[in-house]
Amino acid sequence: NNKGYKPNTTATHLRDLKAVMTEARNRGMHNSTAYLCIKKKFENVDTVYLTIDEINKLYEFPLVGVQQMARDLFVLGCHTAMRYSDYSKLHPLHIHNDRIIFKTQKTDETVIIPAHPRVVYILERWNGAPKVSQTMLNRFIKGICKEMGIFNQLMPVKNGKKIEYMEKYNLITTHTARRSAATNMYLLGIPAQSIMKITGHTTESSFMKYLRISKDENAKLLADNPFFKK
Repeated sequence: NNKGYKPNTTATHLRDLKAVMTEARNRGMHNSTAYLCIKKKFENVDTVYLTIDEINKLYEFPLVGVQQMARDLFVLGCHTAMRYSDYSKLHPLHIHNDRIIFKTQKTDETVIIPAHPRVVYILERWNGAPKVSQTMLNRFIKGICKEMGIFNQLMPVKNGKKIEYMEKYNLITTHTARRSAATNMYLLGIPAQSIMKITGHTTESSFMKYLRISKDENAKLLADNPFFKK
């Protein structure tokens, strides 16, 4: 708490520490159960995603130099649902028969993703993913989205128990690209299990928490289902 960690960061550290303590107890290294009383719940983090229309406008926004490189790199994530650590390493050699075949860094598993025409074009344009560090990409993408003027709407953000409001462009990061891809695929009717094979989520419950779908969007998704038709 003194370090100012966000609630979910604290919860993650405590979860991992308790797992280690439990394994140590199972091995007979100690017999304490006091650590089980330490609890910290994960909070639903208010993060944003970009709609397909917003992604298209971002891609068509006239840019040059490093801004163009940063935007193109971000768009790679918007069309692949990959982590920055993966989409920043994409190369035309990873595309076979219009599919991206790539071994992910975090899970060391091979994923196969249909190659969006925009992804193919960007990789050919820069001879691989544009070389922009994660720190610089976070800085540039916020600036670009602010400059566009269509991401200025105020969004609710949880800060502990308080609700604060920030402009949408300030909430856009390298990870927003991955979340945008997953959310848009789901809204377009791609089954959760199929998307999870790309994102690497192991349970549908964790995947559904990952999506950013409003009640209105969910209602529209349901309304299009044959169940609600005459």
